[in-house]
Amino acid sequence: MTCTPPRFRLNLSDAIDDLAPIQPPPCFHNRTIWLEYLKSAAAAQNQRDEPKVILIRNGVATFNWDFPFCADCTQIKSLDMMRKERCQPEYLRRLGAEINGDSTGD
Repeated sequence: MTCTPPRFRLNLSDAIDDLAPIQPPPCFHNRTIWLEYLKSAAAAQNQRDEPKVILIRNGVATFNWDFPFCADCTQIKSLDMMRKERCQPEYLRRLGAEINGDSTGD
């Protein structure tokens, strides 16, 4: 059986489907809502000087583990998530470090 390398995705929406972490940050209720948020942010990254969700490194699309997903949080949601112990601004960096085998991800 031959292993076919993944094809290059030109569409950011498809890249997010392929590259975003399976487990969303605890403040997102499910993966569907997480992916919708990331796709909206990715659409904005093409139109404004916004943080990038998907980065191209050495010609390869990668997920941005430093993406500031908390920047769009409202004060009310933030307080609610803190009360429920679901507010974890460091979530992506920590997860990215675990996935990439980097013990300095804190």
